[in-house]
Order: sequence, then structure tokens, then C-alpha cells
Amino acid sequence: MELVHGRECGACTVCCVVLNIDSPEFQKLPGAPCQHLKKSGAGCSIHATVFPACRSYHCGWRYIAGLGEEWRPDKSGVLIDFQIDGLPPHYKKRPGVRLTIVGPKETAFHAAFLNHIAHLIADDVPVIFAMPGPPGQFPASVFLNDALKDAARARDFIRIKDFFAMLLNELKKHSFNPVVHRHGANA
Repeated sequence: MELVHGRECGACTVCCVVLNIDSPEFQKLPGAPCQHLKKSGAGCSIHATVFPACRSYHCGWRYIAGLGEEWRPDKSGVLIDFQIDGLPPHYKKRPGVRLTIVGPKETAFHAAFLNHIAHLIADDVPVIFAMPGPPGQFPASVFLNDALKDAARARDFIRIKDFFAMLLNELKKHSFNPVVHRHGANA
């Protein structure tokens, strides 16, 4: 996959807060702002020498040409990235697309979000919905395809919305798991 030509992160620093990083040279817990994030929130203070884990990461918005500027994570409230591991074996397309809600929970009910999910699922792309946990905790993730396949193909947005309402209600009861890094201080 190649990055969309001319598409840059701009002022978006969602990945610098939401993601978990556990590499030999750098560790950062999910939900905690990176220690190298500029106080203004406008980028990395060590960008010129940034760690390999950070340098090689780009969110899905940087790769998917069909997503407009409004899908940049800080604007849409959705961090799109790719997942290879943990997908059901009967879904042959790889990678899957993980959609992490980083804005208000109501983001899951926006028409553009629902349409994007329906399109991906109808095309048999594995889709994972994720909701961040408290800082230092793994997100809750749900594989969507099996539950929404028929609704997605029929573009039945009422059923899809109802599913998300039920899912968000269930996530209120979810016990998030703490992150323990293999590298660094909390290893």
C-alpha cells in the first residue's frame, strides 16, 4: 500500500495519544499523550529523530484515497488503521480495517461512518470496531462482519444503527484490560 500523494497529518496527533507503543526503543501506554508531543499539541518535538515505531506508522486516512479531508482522525473522531492478526480465518481478505472511535461515542451514528462500514463489510473486508479504554488499558474490539453482513449488503442503516446502539450500551459494562509492555519500565 502506498500513501496518498500530498496527504499529510497536519495538526492531527490522534495516534500520539490513542495508540499503544511497545518497542525496544520506546514505550507509550494507550490513551496517554506521548511525552514527546509538543505542549501546543501540534506535532512531535523529536520529529527529526522519531522512533522507528512512530516513523513507520500512518493511519488508514493517509492510505485510503477515497476518504476526504473530513476523515482525518482529529476531524472525524475515527482513527482508521489496519489489522492483520486476530481475524477469523474464513475472511480471506487481509488486512482488516479497524475503526477506533476517538471522538464522542455519537460518531458511531454519523451517516458517513455507517456508510463506510456498510461498504467495507459488503466487500468482505474484515472490519473491527474499537473503543478506547481508560488510559493504560487496551481498547475493546468487536469484529463486525458476521453480525452486520446482511444489513450491510442491504444498506439497512436502521439495523446497523440499532446494532451500534446495543454495542455501545454493552461496552459500558466492559472490563478493560491493563496494558503490560514487554519492553521498558512496566515490563
